[in-house]
Amino acid sequence: GEHGTLLVSGDVDVSDKGVDDFGGTVHLLGERIGLFGNARVDASGDAGGGEILIGGDDHGANHAVRNASQVWIGSDVEVHADAIQSGDGGKIVAWSEEVTQHYGSLSARGGSLSGDGGLIETSSLGQLILSGSGDASAANGQAGTWLLDPFNVTIRHTLSGFGVDNNGQLPNFTPTASGSEVTDTAIEAQLNAGTNVVISTVNNGGGEAGNVTQPSDASIDVIFAAAGNTAILTINAANHIVLDGGVTAANGTLDVVLNANTVPDDPDLGSGNVNINSTINTNGGTFSSSGVNFDNTSGTITAIGGATITQSGTVVLGAIDIGAGSLSVTSGGNITDDGTVTVGGSASCISTQSNADITLDLLQLTGTLALTTTGANGDVTIVNAPAARPLPVRNG
Repeated sequence: GEHGTLLVSGDVDVSDKGVDDFGGTVHLLGERIGLFGNARVDASGDAGGGEILIGGDDHGANHAVRNASQVWIGSDVEVHADAIQSGDGGKIVAWSEEVTQHYGSLSARGGSLSGDGGLIETSSLGQLILSGSGDASAANGQAGTWLLDPFNVTIRHTLSGFGVDNNGQLPNFTPTASGSEVTDTAIEAQLNAGTNVVISTVNNGGGEAGNVTQPSDASIDVIFAAAGNTAILTINAANHIVLDGGVTAANGTLDVVLNANTVPDDPDLGSGNVNINSTINTNGGTFSSSGVNFDNTSGTITAIGGATITQSGTVVLGAIDIGAGSLSVTSGGNITDDGTVTVGGSASCISTQSNADITLDLLQLTGTLALTTTGANGDVTIVNAPAARPLPVRNG
């Protein structure tokens, strides 16, 4: 019932494979929701996927849908809201107030002939433990999105083991420790297939700071299944983003978007830095960052598609290679470099803080450079840019 425990181990089928028909709607609601064994929930349709809500609706914000306290999806469980021939993939949401454990397979793919991927959300106001998949790809359309939305989250190569995937038995709803974890392989698998992945800790009412951290052994290495594919990896953090494992792409282009100190949900607007301590290589895609301070002196960024860094605090640039692309840096403090910055296109550096400095000692530039400081005492120092074309410097 709505206030009890709902367990599903069989088939729930509201699919419609008739020509031009759409998948139906399934709401699995209660205090605790467990999908285990060989459970299969199907809301696929020939012309578009349907809607499957497990424990709640988007972000748990639909007051007409009761939110579960705990959701558990076992490793052999399949949930489908696919478009079969044409049309867009549907919507799948797995939401809880306390803990969501997802070890299975969720799919909201676009039609094989046409249509875009759908929306998948695996989230919790509290704890998220995830090694399962979320496929919102599209063979002949725009990629859909898989949203992972706990409060603090660590990207790990192997889960720590405090979640319990005992799929052949009744669900174990209660983890043995706190903290949210998502595996690097789960993220890779969906980016490989062309699904855009969003990791967000921008979560109203949570009791943690909202950090996203990645240890050094949890690198995200995307190898696109189809040559020339594209996808977007977005990390929105209420507080800090710390990447020690890195992100790389091959056989296609990956856009990497890092937004720390994300407003309006962040209660502390003065905290939320981006620290990159490993390799980011987008293989021709773009890179963008926002937040308070930015520092990649212990890492490297290769983003031939261009890079945009917009911070309210200081910016320290490590090794960055933009190729023939463009680099735009806007800072609310000093801008310095501590690694070679290679730009073949245009480069722009703006400091919006009064009397802050721009110091670029290791810039390798063959394009144009524009620099802007604010206040009478904001200094600009440029060294080692012998090939630079006209260099406008404006003191605001």
